[in-house]
Amino acid sequence: MDFRDLFVEGRAAEKAQSPNTLLAYRRDLDQAHNFMAGHAKKPLHEASERDLADYFAWLDGQGFAKTSQARKRSALAGFFKFLERRGLRTSNPMAKHHGPKLPRRLPKMLHEQDVAKLLKAAEARPGDQGVRLRCILELLYATGLRASECVGLPLSSWQPRECLLMVKGKGSRERLLPVGPYAEEALEAYLKVRPVFFAGNMSKRFLFPSRSRAGHLTRIRLFQLIRELAGEAGLGLTQISPHMLRHAFATHLLQHGADLRAIQELLGHANLVTTEIYTHLANDELTDLVRKSHPLAGLHG
Repeated sequence: MDFRDLFVEGRAAEKAQSPNTLLAYRRDLDQAHNFMAGHAKKPLHEASERDLADYFAWLDGQGFAKTSQARKRSALAGFFKFLERRGLRTSNPMAKHHGPKLPRRLPKMLHEQDVAKLLKAAEARPGDQGVRLRCILELLYATGLRASECVGLPLSSWQPRECLLMVKGKGSRERLLPVGPYAEEALEAYLKVRPVFFAGNMSKRFLFPSRSRAGHLTRIRLFQLIRELAGEAGLGLTQISPHMLRHAFATHLLQHGADLRAIQELLGHANLVTTEIYTHLANDELTDLVRKSHPLAGLHG
């Protein structure tokens, strides 16, 4: 039996993790398995502490980023803990392999004027494609949706009477998201042209249908659309992503006085610690504002 398959299936059943997360686990385990087969002449599940140390040294020598190495270590730690818990190994060779502690990275920020430029550029897009893009942009900024949540929304998730979106996020946790008037207007305009994007019966169940195999707009295409729009808006941002709109949603709410726990609920974070990163972003923004705008700033320049 391939214990990698067993582990990934277990994560899917027990943790209800997203397909993207499960694919990442599988790729990381496959890479380690291939290394063990070539260097230690054994399958991954039989690896020793020494074998794993050799693998981590190889990763470092290949120039993998520290963040990538940390993710691969995490996948292996979960894998061997799973084997030990199931009685498939008597010891955990990852027990002493902790790796370096990574500094906490703050996400890149979009300022409010940047979002305004994006929205203006979306409004200038002609035709049905423009109507759809404006709707997506308004929803991302109005609700803080993850990219995968946005593209996979079923049509039934929209509750027009209450102006709410029912979203199923990570771990299959459901949350209700209020939709503001601008996003509601953009959504209602899009629903009138939505049939243009139908591609078979399966696609009709999604809010954003497409010709993709899944039947809905893909995450990759969403990333492409947002980057194209950033270029049209003159933002000069090469790494802009839908997730930056999620960060902007949370940070701008916090700057305007929203409660951190309310933001946690809206974002669908299981732990408040995850949400607290936005306090750092908001503080950095406010510090920068004071430095640039305070009447005394020019006297010390």
